[in-house]
Amino acid sequence: DTAISLYYMDKGTYPTKVSDLTDYLKDADKIKPPTGQVYLNGEKKDVPGESYDIQTATATEEARAILGTGNTARAFYKTVATSGANSGQESDWG
Repeated sequence: DTAISLYYMDKGTYPTKVSDLTDYLKDADKIKPPTGQVYLNGEKKDVPGESYDIQTATATEEARAILGTGNTARAFYKTVATSGANSGQESDWG
């Protein structure tokens, strides 16, 4: 997402594909997601895609890097047991 923001600041438009980011990412053409399983929306699942894409910007949201169908970095988290007032709540980056 940082590379997307830098691209936008430099060019005034959002990139439409990862290969547009070659000036902002080292080896952009070789970037691949992990293999195996990940925590997606708090549940352990297979990695939801074989490549990263760029979600098109809308009137209310910036362009974002995605993996699979609309999975931004925020979707990858593990639910962590906590104690106290927040017991049982999800932790975004836990």
